[in-house]
Amino acid sequence: MKETLLPNDIPPFPSGAIKDLPAAQRKVIDYLLSAEPSAWASSADEIGKQADTSGVTVVRTAQALGYEKLAYLRLALFQFRAETAGGSGVDFRDRVEAAVADVPASELLGKDARIARDGLDLLTRKVPGDVFERAVDLLAGSDRIVWRGVGPSGFVAQYAALHCQRIGHPSVAMTQMDRGLADELMTLQRKDAVVVLSYGAKDWHSEVVISEAKARARKNSVVLVTDDAGQELAATVDLVLE
Repeated sequence: MKETLLPNDIPPFPSGAIKDLPAAQRKVIDYLLSAEPSAWASSADEIGKQADTSGVTVVRTAQALGYEKLAYLRLALFQFRAETAGGSGVDFRDRVEAAVADVPASELLGKDARIARDGLDLLTRKVPGDVFERAVDLLAGSDRIVWRGVGPSGFVAQYAALHCQRIGHPSVAMTQMDRGLADELMTLQRKDAVVVLSYGAKDWHSEVVISEAKARARKNSVVLVTDDAGQELAATVDLVLE
């Protein structure tokens, strides 16, 4: 029987091998390295769509780099991102295992709920009321709200846009990459307000969206929602919600 690659044996991400990949597979890696880590959790088909290729190509890319499964490529990318960002290279698998260690299966739901409540408590402490009110005024004063997110953040953007539409404020979500993003950016209007959801390391596509929003939309029109208010993007927007 073929030996199954165990998580403990996942090899490091072979960044030097990217140049030897076929063009379609290089597009997959280029997308993954430029996207937020949250986007890596998307399905092979969704990653393929964002990279302007196919889900099959995504799986083959993982295999070409020596990973039996796409999940193993994801773990290697987390480790690679932590190391190249100057971090300690904390193993993502260890963090996941630690999160559920010694928790009976019957209590996992309760623990998840507590984590969510703790996150909401942190949110109310990190975002002062006056800052939130400024964000509301900025969005309410626009003709339309544009929500930008990719991967899992893309679903948040779509959900936010839906709620705005339901209360009668025109709103759209921008969730595409590459050529699809270029098409979306062409629709920006002068009186739009743009909300950019950006988590983890700085990514090129958020920079492009912010730059285009500044060029096409009115002044004081860009809100950044992030987990790192110290990142470079924060200095280029009008308001930051951390």
